[in-house]
Amino acid sequence: MAIGYVTARVYTSDAQIPVKDATFSVLSADGSNKLIGVRITDENGKTELVSVDTPDIALSTSPGNEKPFTGVNVRIDHPGFNTAYIEGVQVFAEQVSVQNVELIPTAPHIPYDNKADFFDVNSEILL
Repeated sequence: MAIGYVTARVYTSDAQIPVKDATFSVLSADGSNKLIGVRITDENGKTELVSVDTPDIALSTSPGNEKPFTGVNVRIDHPGFNTAYIEGVQVFAEQVSVQNVELIPTAPHIPYDNKADFFDVNSEILL
């Protein structure tokens, strides 16, 4: 066995604005969903590395090997944003897998104003 690493860069919008204090969870992808590690993003939207047990590096340097990497699932949570879940992230021995994740803000709660919308039985808008 060897060790590989996974990290995240979390941002929002096409301008790639960093998201601070997002929770980055790394889970095993073998069906057990075992928690491997948790990190919190910094002011640049980046996390520290999470170590992952991987197959030996020799398996990833020659063709024909069935699975020269370890698959993990990652979950990114932050209040005010939709949760992101990515399955099957490949982590190779002695390498760092960087997951760039765009979080989408949740819609703010807009109170319903029953005076704003009026519909007749034919579903036509009445002004």
